[in-house]
Amino acid sequence: MIKTLSIVAALAAFATTASAAEIHVSLVGKDMKTIQADIARAARAVCRDELSGKSEWIASYARCVDESVARALAVLPSKAS
Repeated sequence: MIKTLSIVAALAAFATTASAAEIHVSLVGKDMKTIQADIARAARAVCRDELSGKSEWIASYARCVDESVARALAVLPSKAS
C-alpha cells in the first residue's frame, strides 16, 4: 500500500533548473475525496513555487496544476486507504 505520494510540478517544457519543487502527501487514513483535495493543494503549491518569477507564470500555472494532479492521480491506487 502506498502511504505517501510525491507531487512534483509538471514543468518539463519550462524546466530551467535541475530540480523541481516537490511535496509529499500522506495518504494514510484518508478517503479518496480528501486525498484528491490534498493532491490538488500540493500541486498548486509546487506550481506556484516553481513558476514564481517566471514570465510564463500566468499562462502556465493552470496547465501545471492540471498536469501535476493528473500525474499524481495516475499513480494512485484505486483504493488508497
